[in-house]
Amino acid sequence: MSLKENYLNEVSLLKNERIERVIEAAKVEFSLNGIQNSKLRVIAKKAKVGEASIYRYFKDKDDLIKIVALSYWQNHGNLFDDYYYGQVVNKDNGLKKVEVSLNIFHYLYKNHKDFLKFVEDYDNYFANEELTSDNNSFQDIINSLKRKFVTVFNEGISDGSINPKFDGEEMYSFVSQVMVSTTQKLGNSNERYHKDDPSYPTKCISELINMFVEYIKL
Repeated sequence: MSLKENYLNEVSLLKNERIERVIEAAKVEFSLNGIQNSKLRVIAKKAKVGEASIYRYFKDKDDLIKIVALSYWQNHGNLFDDYYYGQVVNKDNGLKKVEVSLNIFHYLYKNHKDFLKFVEDYDNYFANEELTSDNNSFQDIINSLKRKFVTVFNEGISDGSINPKFDGEEMYSFVSQVMVSTTQKLGNSNERYHKDDPSYPTKCISELINMFVEYIKL
């Protein structure tokens, strides 16, 4: 099956009402207990379907996770494209484009903590598996984000705003892991640790971005 056929097949699953219930129940369960600790029987109960129904639509838990990932992206994908083409590409140099691209984590922190938690859990769950575009469409989308980041990073190297000793792909891996993990943890700990200073998470995200920009600039 080609990548396009695989993508269309996955998207068609999202349009099935019973499958949609399973996907939404899985999102709730993953958010509450994490992907690793979530059980298909519990998800089936939340979705009010038989456990056998899940296996009718999904090969296994991994298959369900990948479709949940695609569902999340169906809801959030335009956000990244709109931000990239509306806020990033028109900046003066590569360094500024990298900085502005990372500012999206402020918006994600405020509005999409569930998505951030899922992305971190997803990465941790499949940490020992080499995911490619052939595995699932969500990975192809993640790869497209990586390409955008590497493109503006390399632009910064070319225009002299970013130190050429750094590798764009390595920096993407570093910053994506650090930013996703930190932003997600700030979201989880906000009520417990930041009552006296509600602006602390925003300041922390800003400082993290500033440190990275200072580190890579020429």
